[in-house]
Amino acid sequence: IVGGTFGSINAANLTNLNATALTSGTVPDARFPATLPAISGANLTNLPAGGKILQVVQGLTGSDTATSNTDWTATALTANITPSSSNSKIIIMANGLFDNNGGGSQGDGAIYRDSTRLTSSGANGSFGGIYLSDPSQRLFGMLSTSILDAPSTTNQITYKLYIKHSGPGSTYVTFNSQGGTGYIILMEVSA
Repeated sequence: IVGGTFGSINAANLTNLNATALTSGTVPDARFPATLPAISGANLTNLPAGGKILQVVQGLTGSDTATSNTDWTATALTANITPSSSNSKIIIMANGLFDNNGGGSQGDGAIYRDSTRLTSSGANGSFGGIYLSDPSQRLFGMLSTSILDAPSTTNQITYKLYIKHSGPGSTYVTFNSQGGTGYIILMEVSA
């Protein structure tokens, strides 16, 4: 304005100022609130789709399963899950006390999805086992696994731990012996 006065710039009302017009300068700390607003998950938008945990299911058992069978034998450790998408993956984690009850016996464990055995590598097609060659001793250990499965369904699925006696002794193996608690956790992960 030629020949006029501006007044005080400090008293200017910048309510409708667009942030893109602020190309330089600084704003004093006093102009910010003392407490920032709480972070809300509702403000988290445009996140990538994959890798989110959609649901978690847990199964527990205090029951033991003893077998001298050399075929896979179902234990009481089981959990069901119904995937929300056929593209989802399921993380399975299972754990429990395992022992060979002496006799130099060996035992193995496997996870099944319904009637399909998921673990096929390792000795005897298992994810782990226990073995002690001295027939006069008894060995305890943890039978534990983590598996990533792609079931490609939205139907309910049952995951279960199976064990077997795989020799060479003539005795038996036990899952969840000594009054322990075995657990299985299922986590659905989005594609």
